[in-house]
Amino acid sequence: MPDKQIARSDKIFADSWKVDRSCPEAPPLPNPCTTAGANTQEAKAKCSLMRQQPFLACHNHVKVDTFILDCAYDVCACKDHPLSCLCEEYSAYADTCSLVGVNFQWKHLPQFKECVSPCAVAPCMNGGICENVGKGYKCTCASGYRGGRCQTEDEAVCSATGDPHYRTFDRKRYPFMGICQYVLAKDLDNSFLVLTKNERCSGRESCVVAVTVSVKGLRIEMKKGGSLTVFGAAVTLPYNNQGVNIVKDKTRKLQITADVGLKVLYNGFSNVFVTAKARHMNRLAGLCGNYNGNADDEFIKVDMKRTANVNEFGNSWKVGRSCPNEPPLKDPCLTAGNVARVAKKKCQLLKQQPFAVCHNSVVQDAGFINDCEFDVCACNNHPTSCLCEEFDAYSTSCSLVGIPITWKNLSQFAEC
Repeated sequence: MPDKQIARSDKIFADSWKVDRSCPEAPPLPNPCTTAGANTQEAKAKCSLMRQQPFLACHNHVKVDTFILDCAYDVCACKDHPLSCLCEEYSAYADTCSLVGVNFQWKHLPQFKECVSPCAVAPCMNGGICENVGKGYKCTCASGYRGGRCQTEDEAVCSATGDPHYRTFDRKRYPFMGICQYVLAKDLDNSFLVLTKNERCSGRESCVVAVTVSVKGLRIEMKKGGSLTVFGAAVTLPYNNQGVNIVKDKTRKLQITADVGLKVLYNGFSNVFVTAKARHMNRLAGLCGNYNGNADDEFIKVDMKRTANVNEFGNSWKVGRSCPNEPPLKDPCLTAGNVARVAKKKCQLLKQQPFAVCHNSVVQDAGFINDCEFDVCACNNHPTSCLCEEFDAYSTSCSLVGIPITWKNLSQFAEC
């Protein structure tokens, strides 16, 4: 004690070291194990594990009996979280042993597995924050990731379908019928570039006749009809090189996947889809937009200035300056007569099954219907072909978000 006397009890000893003499003395504490019932025996049994290996190696350096008594006391008193208190006692003895130079591992042993928190094994990936929840854990994912362990990187899809109609990464829809080569999507860090070449097709406004992808030092070109070249030379599928994989998917579409977080899908005659991982957010430009989560600021021209004019935006992304600018768009359904009536009826099939199963994932708003009607009206020579392409475009959009749709075998689509 401060007066150099030996205290007669632990309580007297502790009280003697109060800083404020006016502070009341602590009352005598009852032993919680006398009222803990069955928990007392469990506490003693669990605490007695400190008499065994790996703690045994330290017994000659740090007496274990006092730690076992303290352990039982704390576990009995720890009514809400006895396991937590038990593990703290094991840790206290191990830490004390470490201070005298005796180090050992214990948490990896099966009898102590309950002392390893779910978050201790770092289950959350990609910068996710782990929180212990009961016997489990919860991951709060960093921006751009999802899943129980933040294992899945978010992604967005841009498409140019039909005449073509564009849907940006941020889900803004707009029509642009230019007949030049355009920058569909480019990474401002130059990790990839996707170009599309549009031409007049079979009486329609325009369609995508070629897709060029520059990625990982490769120049890949997919052309109308399904031809594929790398640096101008035909290749055999599947093709793998430098983290780039090219295959034909189950629906015979050409698919390029690159480990920079890019996927490009082309059906060989009108529809192209670009999927970009979330790592590219705020770093993209082109007809597919800037991928920043805001659909209201998509029309950023090649000079990085915004415009409200769709044609001014689209024309700015021409690759060749000599190619003519696209004039303002006219609605072909205004002069299509009976074809317009057929288009209005047939395109309504997009609202029904089997497409309806996908409506919650790929919004089936008026935009898809309007695009369908526009393309069928504009497709003077082959309206049925254009109608089927619209069905195919919607089903592909669904498959890219994990909802495959089988539709061509159904009677209402027999003409496709």
